Amino acid sequence: MIPESKVIVVALEGSHGCGKTVLCNEFATQGYIVLDEAFMSMPAYSLHPQSLLMETLWVCSWFERVLRLTNSVEPGCKQVIIADRSPYSAVLYSDNGHLLEPVIREQMREVQNSAGVRFYMVHVRVERELLWRRICARLEHSPERFRLREHKRDWMDETLAFYEAFDWDLTVTNDERSVATIAKNIRMLLSEQDDTFRIVSATKASESFSSKISVSSPRTTGNESRNTGEELDMRGKSSSFSDLSTTP
Repeated sequence: MIPESKVIVVALEGSHGCGKTVLCNEFATQGYIVLDEAFMSMPAYSLHPQSLLMETLWVCSWFERVLRLTNSVEPGCKQVIIADRSPYSAVLYSDNGHLLEPVIREQMREVQNSAGVRFYMVHVRVERELLWRRICARLEHSPERFRLREHKRDWMDETLAFYEAFDWDLTVTNDERSVATIAKNIRMLLSEQDDTFRIVSATKASESFSSKISVSSPRTTGNESRNTGEELDMRGKSSSFSDLSTTP
């Protein structure tokens, strides 16, 4: 029997420029723990970073971080982690990535069955021409992305073909609506499917509402307002073990 999920991992996936990182930042401001795209430094070896071996190391390290965070959640508590990408990114970026897909699926099954972690892979989809405009706009202020081939339209098309053919748990459209609206849509879809996510999400919404009331209270002194703001800032940062909050 699969144990009750105490940790939900929501991994946002999609083409470069689809808005994964911006959405992760939005979830962070709402108090969710976030694993960003560069949450760990992979060692530099003579092998290409996107070789099968190096991508395999990246996948294993991703799972290790999730397990360590899961062990930090106190018994009887629940938590939601938002991840910028999932191990399935390695399937796309490695030349022999197709070999990793069945391994990743089995690893997720083991973690779910043994550690009480439930994974949701969420595909962030953007209309093709809108996506290309966003990619080009980002290249203007992030020229370092040229080395990742992001200036090549055929690379975007290849990436989209991969994501459109993959079997994701959920797909959301990131269009001209606000980031907050898209994040709300993701929360609603997941709350309908998963009781643990719904409970944690409702708790975070209540905490956010209470914090806003505390900040705006006329009885709050200037120093208290600054302290409350610092606490809100801490909840908006990417995860560390010390700031892992839990929901009973």
